[in-house]
Amino acid sequence: MDKSGFPVSAQLPHPVPTTLFVTPTVPRPDGIGVQKRAWAHLQTLCAMGDVQLLVLLTAPQCQAQGGEPALQAARALGASATLAVLSPARQQVAAGGWMQRVRQGLAQFGLPRFRLAADNDLQRVAQQVASGAFSLLFFFRTSTFSTMRRLLDDTRGRRPVVVDFDDVESVAQARELRHTWRMLGLEASLFKCLDILEQRQLEHLVQRSARMVTVCSDLDADRIRRRRGAAQVMVIPNTVPDRLPLAPAPAHPGLTLLFLGAMNYEPNEDAALYFVQDILPLLKQQLAGQVRLMIVGRAPTPAVLALQQDGCVQVRADVPEVDSYYQQADIVVVPIRFGGGTRIKIIEALAMGRPVVSTTLGAEGLGLQDGHDVLIADTAAAFAQACRRLGGDAGQRAAIVAAGLGTFQHRFSDVRVRDRVAGRLQALLQ
Repeated sequence: MDKSGFPVSAQLPHPVPTTLFVTPTVPRPDGIGVQKRAWAHLQTLCAMGDVQLLVLLTAPQCQAQGGEPALQAARALGASATLAVLSPARQQVAAGGWMQRVRQGLAQFGLPRFRLAADNDLQRVAQQVASGAFSLLFFFRTSTFSTMRRLLDDTRGRRPVVVDFDDVESVAQARELRHTWRMLGLEASLFKCLDILEQRQLEHLVQRSARMVTVCSDLDADRIRRRRGAAQVMVIPNTVPDRLPLAPAPAHPGLTLLFLGAMNYEPNEDAALYFVQDILPLLKQQLAGQVRLMIVGRAPTPAVLALQQDGCVQVRADVPEVDSYYQQADIVVVPIRFGGGTRIKIIEALAMGRPVVSTTLGAEGLGLQDGHDVLIADTAAAFAQACRRLGGDAGQRAAIVAAGLGTFQHRFSDVRVRDRVAGRLQALLQ
C-alpha cells in the first residue's frame, strides 16, 4: 500500500456505469501538460467504466486543437466524446476611463466567463444528469465547473461531484502578478486583481459544492485544506507513461541544454527569456562559448523566436516527437520564476534518464531533494554554476539520474497513480 492507504494494484469489483468527464482541453497523450493530465484522468475513468467526455472549447481553441478529429484518440480509448463550443457569457467592457471600465468589470464579478454556444447542449446534458445517467460527475479545472454549474442545481448531493483543480490557480495568478505588475501598468493590474479574487471565490464555491477536489501536489492539498469547505481533498500527481530511459547523451564537446514547454505559456516564455538573457552569458563565459541551448515547444512567441539571434540558441517549434532532443541533451533546465502546479517536464526528464537543474519554484510540489535527484538554483549565477558543475561531472550526473529514476517509479508512474486514484473514486461511490 502507499501512504493513501490504497493498494498499488487496486481491484475494482464495482465498476462505475457511466462518468461524465468535462474538460477545457482535448485530452492527448502527446500534448502539452494540461492535455496530458486530462488524458491521464480519461485513462483512469475509462478503466473504471463507461465515460462520456465533454470538451468545452471556444471557436479559436477548437480550431487550434484540431476540432472533431482530435477526439479520435479519446474514442479509441473507449469514451463517447463530444465537443461543445463556448461563447462569452459577459458583456465586453466598453471604452472609456479606466475607472469606468473597472466598475463595469465589478458589475460582472462572479458570473461565468463562458457559456455553451448552443443552450440545447446544456439542456441535453442536464437531462442526462437528472435522469441518473451518470454515477459520477468529474470536472477538470474549476473553469468547467463554473460553465456547467447550472446543470448541478437540481442534482447536488445526489451525484458525487469531483473537481480537479490541477493547481491552485489563484495562487499561480497572484505569483504572476507580483512578477509582472510593473510591465502591466495600473489598470491591467487592477483587472488582474479582480481575476484573482474571482478565482479565489470560485475555488471556495467548488469546495462547498463538490464531494471531492483534487490537486497535483501535497503542497497544493495543504493550501486547500487550510480553507473552509466540506469537500474531501485528494492528490493526483502528474504522470508520464512508464518507459525505458534513454541512453546517456553521445560524447561531444561543451554542454547541450534542453528547455521544453508550451512557449506561449507566460511562465515558460519568461523562463526562456531569463535563461538566455541572464544565465547563458555566464555559461558562455565559463565554458568558452562551448554551450548550446535547445528550446523545444509549441507556439513559440516572437520574443522566444528572437532568442535565436544568439548563435548558441536553437528554437524548435511544434516538433512531432521530443525523444531525439532528450537524446542530445546533457541536462534539462527548468528556470521557472512564476506559475503553479507541478512541471510535467521535470517528471518526463526523470523518466527519460536526464538530470535536471531547476529553480525552487520550478521543482515545487514534486518532493525532490537538492543534490539527490535534482539540482536547485535560484539566481542566475547559481544556476549557471550548477549547470557547469553537473556538465563536468559524469559521476554526479549518473547518480542524479539513478535517483531521479527511482523517484519517478515510486511517485509518478502512471500505472501506480491510476490504480490509486481509481480506488479512491470507487470508495467515493460506495
